[in-house]
Amino acid sequence: MPNIEKSLREEITRICRGVMSRELAALRRDNAAQRKDIDELKRRLAIEERQSRAYAHALHIERSARVQATPLHHPETSNKGQHRFSAKGLKTLRQHLDLSPRQFGILLDVSRVTIYNWEQGRSRPPKRSLRAIYALRGTSKREAHDRLAARVASGHH
Repeated sequence: MPNIEKSLREEITRICRGVMSRELAALRRDNAAQRKDIDELKRRLAIEERQSRAYAHALHIERSARVQATPLHHPETSNKGQHRFSAKGLKTLRQHLDLSPRQFGILLDVSRVTIYNWEQGRSRPPKRSLRAIYALRGTSKREAHDRLAARVASGHH
């Protein structure tokens, strides 16, 4: 009897090995195909990212060219004296000129609190102040600081 038992075990083991070998071969093929697909997707993604960066760069250059080509709004050339006002733009202008709210207020002949309120969007500058703000656009830091020094020297603060 032990021979039948041993023979049966060996036969079962042999059959299992054959089945497992075929299953593993199929899994290996599937795995290789999936890896190939992943590599292809990575390659496509890299191409898409390069194209996206190139498009974003071109768009940035186009926007920059449009901004440079757009004339600055000056009180003399604006439509019917209407000025667009942006609280964020005012703060950006002040920071670009490297001026504190107090210094910016001296240039515009208003208080620092008024500047703060304009920058926070709590109030809007009157036309007289808008004209002064637009006159400061396009000026250099040095020019703005020179104007500030002249106003302080003349006692306008």
